[in-house]
Amino acid sequence: MRENETKESVAKKVNVLFLATATIINILIVAVAWFLWQEETTKILGQEWNWGWAIIFALILYNIFSLKIAKATNDMTRYGTVWGVVEVFGRPVYGKGPGGLFYVPLGIANLILFPYTTIEDQYPDDPEKVWKGEQDKIPVGMVPPIRLTSSGSEKETKDPLERRLTLEISFVNRWRITNPILFRKTIGTIDEFGRQIKDIVIRTGGQEIAQKKPKEVLEEWEKIDEKLKKIVKETSEGWGVETQNVFMAEFDPSKRVNTAMADATEALYLRKKKETDALAQKFADEQKGAGEGAAEKAILDGRTAGFEKMAKKLKIKSELVLNAETARAITSNPGQKTIIVGPQGFADIVGITTAIGENLKTKSEV
Repeated sequence: MRENETKESVAKKVNVLFLATATIINILIVAVAWFLWQEETTKILGQEWNWGWAIIFALILYNIFSLKIAKATNDMTRYGTVWGVVEVFGRPVYGKGPGGLFYVPLGIANLILFPYTTIEDQYPDDPEKVWKGEQDKIPVGMVPPIRLTSSGSEKETKDPLERRLTLEISFVNRWRITNPILFRKTIGTIDEFGRQIKDIVIRTGGQEIAQKKPKEVLEEWEKIDEKLKKIVKETSEGWGVETQNVFMAEFDPSKRVNTAMADATEALYLRKKKETDALAQKFADEQKGAGEGAAEKAILDGRTAGFEKMAKKLKIKSELVLNAETARAITSNPGQKTIIVGPQGFADIVGITTAIGENLKTKSEV
């Protein structure tokens, strides 16, 4: 911090020294002109010339043409106001802002402009200039994305965010120039500043992401942003700039990752749907079985009650009623003239004969 304050104080002294030097030079030239004005005139090409007046007139014209107004032009118009830096023989000697009138000695100095307001840079570039297609077919004016590899399992897992993936990350840096002379001396241009900051955030972001799974990157997003801001601020502290914020824009998984995440989501949906369908079918089967069981039970209960009532009323054994009912069931079809039986059917017929004999015996006893 103290070193930064020292550089700023030196820059202010340079401003004062430049203005003082320019003033002294003009005073000396006027003094020489005054001395020459006292001398006799010189006749040149038939005209009388006084060198004193000629020098003063030339000095006035020189100073007029050396005055420039710092205002935003071309690409600078999007920033509104600007810093102005006067360079003499390529060395920055005076700077101020926003805008204003500058004395730029004609022929030996240049006026360099920098944005005065906050600048927002996005790396690798603005979203509309980042090429998402094949890397060997990048159109003119487009740039490739920043790809960083995360930690994670290389095996297939249910959650794509647990895998080792290549992520497309973009970074945003908001900053402003606070000392244009110091910025010009240490960095030079806005493009060079962007290049150096881009290298820093890619290197730092790459180290952080390489140690984390994609899911952990999302969970610790703010911590990574804070670390990026701290490193950028410490690095650029002596560059005459103020770092306001540095952060990662939302990461965009590559096409392969997007496909994997979509497949995982679809697979999860299909699995859940299959489980739901299975549960629904099981419930339907249980309800159907319960209904059929209840119906069968009701039929059996009804028949049992009927047989018991019939046996009680006729004063015969229940087995005789059951045998008689079996015989009735076998001959319930009027068109059926032939009875084909197996071992069980034969037993039923014997039972029928026994039932008839018992009935006749019971009736004869009565």
